Amino acid sequence: MEFHFKKGVYKLNEQKNQLNRVVMWGGGDLEEIKAAGPKIKTSEDWKRELIALGDRAVSEGRTENAIAYYRMSEFFMYDGDPDKKAYYVKATKMFYDYYKPVFDSGEVIRCEVPYEDVKLPVMIAKAKGKEKDVILLHGGNDSYFEEFFFPMRYLAENGFTTYLFEGPGQGGVMRVQGKHFTHEWERPVKAVLDHFGLDDGLAIRTQQMNR
Repeated sequence: MEFHFKKGVYKLNEQKNQLNRVVMWGGGDLEEIKAAGPKIKTSEDWKRELIALGDRAVSEGRTENAIAYYRMSEFFMYDGDPDKKAYYVKATKMFYDYYKPVFDSGEVIRCEVPYEDVKLPVMIAKAKGKEKDVILLHGGNDSYFEEFFFPMRYLAENGFTTYLFEGPGQGGVMRVQGKHFTHEWERPVKAVLDHFGLDDGLAIRTQQMNR
């Protein structure tokens, strides 16, 4: 499956919130988000509008867009809202179903690393051609590692074997497994490095992609 990067930053409403992220990282449609943006002023507006966009995308067979809308719909849902986990699970299931050919082909391998009382999900993309280096990749505390699916594949296409992981407080480690963030981030990093036998001899470069 081909992949491409979107570019640009847009003023999509007055709240200066995460709507650009829906488009740039999630696969949302820019024109749809532009139309929905002015309607979003509160957390409740965010939830309602993004779920509605997801429902419409599903009805029209636009799975990539629907994944983006459902996944980000839960971003501003409050803890305790039963829809928060439900829409996270719905979006991630759609994601892995939609990109199944990428995983079935072996282009990207998904596995888990034991860490304390949970398992950290990891995606591995081996370098295409001669390996230039190895990169350990993770997002910021409010991220989902699926957001870096395309950057990971881009790095692999350009000669970098990439290990992309999700740690405490992120994505499914938080939403499904209930593991909160730790300021001792070196601990989950060490768990991943040790599990795969990665060390300084392999010239690991840790790249944190915060927004």
